[in-house]
Amino acid sequence: MDEVQQPAPEQEATPASGLNFHDLFKAQAIDLQLPCQLLRPDTYGGPVSVRVKGRRIQDKATTAWNFHTALYYKAGGVPWRLARQSAPLTTCYVGVSFFKSADGERLMTSVAQVFDERGEGLIVQGGSASYDKYDRNAHLSEDDAFALLANGLATYRREHKNMPARLVMHKTSTFNEAEKAGFRRAGDAEKLEVLDLVTVRRSGVRLLRAGQSPMVRGTSLLFDNASGIVYLKGTVPYFQVYPGAYIPRAIEFIREDGETSAAELAQEIVALSKLNFNNTQFDSGDPITVRAARRVGDILKHVQGGKKVNARFRYFT
Repeated sequence: MDEVQQPAPEQEATPASGLNFHDLFKAQAIDLQLPCQLLRPDTYGGPVSVRVKGRRIQDKATTAWNFHTALYYKAGGVPWRLARQSAPLTTCYVGVSFFKSADGERLMTSVAQVFDERGEGLIVQGGSASYDKYDRNAHLSEDDAFALLANGLATYRREHKNMPARLVMHKTSTFNEAEKAGFRRAGDAEKLEVLDLVTVRRSGVRLLRAGQSPMVRGTSLLFDNASGIVYLKGTVPYFQVYPGAYIPRAIEFIREDGETSAAELAQEIVALSKLNFNNTQFDSGDPITVRAARRVGDILKHVQGGKKVNARFRYFT
């Protein structure tokens, strides 16, 4: 199964060679009519290769749960979704991530959209980005930002036959003025009521609590009405333990444009950390918007130019 071997918390599972068979295989199969699931022989009790001896395997119950949940998702089912209240606006969540092309010459963008009504993700490919020499972050031009979100909203319309009233965009780097202007243009063109542009990244700030256990998962500290930190990993009162081996780090979020309060944004980030259907672990360290966009970029960089890419996220997991 794709997720049987878990990387250590707060670390990226990147092979030293820079190549990953899972990503290469998914890139080759991305235009097939059926999503694919990879499974190692040692996961289901088969012979263990010399290369993978010593690899940590989850217990049989967890392996079975993860594997069959992933199959259910890839067969078209939705295992769970965000709780939908009648009062809030219909919302679409978008994650923006940047990745380099396989030859390392171009900086590209990928977008993973997660819809709260169905928990389904749709992928929209972006154009080229560039590094800003002043803040050393990747950014889009105003026109590329406009095209990226306009294409994303068009994909949403094709899927749902309507438009969301509110859109929340998560990005791991800050929004410059050109990006804000481009995203606002796209939102205005579709008459979105609310457009929240939110920077989401790991924080260097740590909170301490009395005793020996880390902060409780879901704990947040709001700096003002537009920013704060929130713990997506931490002690779980139900289990009366912290299910992790490393000191958890908080997620910092800053609403750079929009009107949603910091308290509401923190609650949404915690909820979105539970929507990884390819891994039933409930305490993911990132919201699915950010995690999905990164995974999509890992695969898209190996997709040959001109190849048709299936838009559903289940083809990338």
